[in-house]
Amino acid sequence: MPALPQMTGDLHTDASGVQLTLTAFLIGVGLGQLVLGPLSGRCGRRVPLLAGGVACVVTTAFCALAPSLEWLVALRFVQGFSGAAGVVIGRAVIADVPRGETAARLFGVVMALTGLAPVVAPVAGGVVIENGGWRTVFWVLATATVLAVAVAAVAVPESLPGTGAVREARSRRRGASWSAASARRRSCAPACTSWSPAPPRSPRSPWPVPSP
Repeated sequence: MPALPQMTGDLHTDASGVQLTLTAFLIGVGLGQLVLGPLSGRCGRRVPLLAGGVACVVTTAFCALAPSLEWLVALRFVQGFSGAAGVVIGRAVIADVPRGETAARLFGVVMALTGLAPVVAPVAGGVVIENGGWRTVFWVLATATVLAVAVAAVAVPESLPGTGAVREARSRRRGASWSAASARRRSCAPACTSWSPAPPRSPRSPWPVPSP
């Protein structure tokens, strides 16, 4: 927001053209949540989260190098779409893992940060612009996103039920059940193999010959 006047002259456009970059970003965030949210419910949380973070880093760096308004509008849309992974999947991970008071506390932290960011961001952006210009804002955002992706890669496991750790736990339980069943079969093997031969048959009769 503080960079809009400076971007107007640098990109040779007017205020409405520069505001279009912000509109494209918000549309991308909205559509990204509609797509990446259901996608994370089908194929797991971790892969879409990390892929979206990496894509956001790349597009944010390209935003800093955008040569024209048209390129910047398109890149801002992709940036918002990919960055929506952190918005929607982060809340999904909280809903997957903790329960009760822990989930309520974490959701409270997320809501507090969501409300605080629009207040702090313009002030921080003004400081960055004074020291480096509007393109430096995107480099700072790219660096922050790299740190966020690194933390997610290390600290956020797969939390969707039926995948990741949950699937491994089920596999271990199935392995233990298979081992127990095999042990039972081995224990009953001597009893199953202890059989007595059938009585002899008469060469002319298909029926067994009575024992004397």
